[in-house]
Amino acid sequence: MRRIDFGFRRLNHHRRETLMNKRQFLAAAACTAGCSTLGNVNETSQTVKLVFLLHRRPGMDFDEFSRYWRDKHAPIGAALPGLRKYVQNHSGATLDGSPLPCDGFSELWFDDMGSLERALASPEAQAAMVDSENFLDMERIQTFIVEEVAVI
Repeated sequence: MRRIDFGFRRLNHHRRETLMNKRQFLAAAACTAGCSTLGNVNETSQTVKLVFLLHRRPGMDFDEFSRYWRDKHAPIGAALPGLRKYVQNHSGATLDGSPLPCDGFSELWFDDMGSLERALASPEAQAAMVDSENFLDMERIQTFIVEEVAVI
């Protein structure tokens, strides 16, 4: 296991959740492979999945947010080097009618941490960050590196 830092707050090996604001995202995009601590990451893992929990920009209605994310931002995000899979999850409704916890989340798969590092350091990541300001509340973005555990 090695520890990698993309400019996020320090995490221990039991908790991979992190909050990321605009400044931190820019630091992440500028990071190179020489960074030090994001959390313990298993270097033998075959894939790395990065999840962004998203909230729309204040004053933007959900349909406009969803349309922009799908039609304008998706091609920009899909251009990240080394990206193997990109899924957008647009929020629908809660089962109990309570307010939605977010407007959507995206999932990005990379072959390994090195691929993720290179993607975040790329001009394409910078372009995605700049475009994100057009439809996201940048102060409320949350990001997670997750390990999928297949049950069935």
